[in-house]
Amino acid sequence: MEEYVKQNTMAYDSTAYEYDIKTNELRPQEIEKREYFLDLVKKGIKKDAKKAQDRRTAKKAAIIDIGCGPGRDAKIFSGKGFDVTGIDISEEMLNRARTAAPSARFSRMDFQKICLPDKSVDGAWFEAGIICIQKDDAKTVLANIYRILKSGGILYISAKEGTTEGLEYDSRYNVNKFYAYYTEDELGALLERCGFEIVKAKKIKIRSAYHKHRWINLFCRKP
Repeated sequence: MEEYVKQNTMAYDSTAYEYDIKTNELRPQEIEKREYFLDLVKKGIKKDAKKAQDRRTAKKAAIIDIGCGPGRDAKIFSGKGFDVTGIDISEEMLNRARTAAPSARFSRMDFQKICLPDKSVDGAWFEAGIICIQKDDAKTVLANIYRILKSGGILYISAKEGTTEGLEYDSRYNVNKFYAYYTEDELGALLERCGFEIVKAKKIKIRSAYHKHRWINLFCRKP
């Protein structure tokens, strides 16, 4: 395991409870992007079913929550009837996620080694996970996500806006973390090199004391 991954694992293990409390408070601000993601996933399912002349509409759409943390989003997705798998590098975060979303499945997994079958998920939710990965490793992670998505599958990805990467002190939790920052053009170009089509791009302004940087949000499709 890379040293920066070990550092982030320790940081999130040691702050899981506090992180859960603080990020859960942000949930009402983020309803719009979740609903848009789910709408895209459902439209992709219908289009695929129509193409295959498959009317088995009762089958649940599969979503992977990459970097699921304490299970905030996995709880919402599974509560809406989706078949949810959450992965994270922090066992303490996963313990909280299993309690928060008992109908979802959770596994400790390195983002670079996602152990799911090819073309097995309809949607990938990658909230803030790319910022925890060195830029040299980002293409490997995105290629793995591309591999597990079905044709027409949807990827949501968010990143902090900037240009640098490296260890820095997170004063909100009093720990050091590795962060990688992206411009919208940089992240969009990386996604396109990995085969994704950009459906929608949106920057969200800082709306709370918790967020220190502007966020880039991209919705993508696997052709």
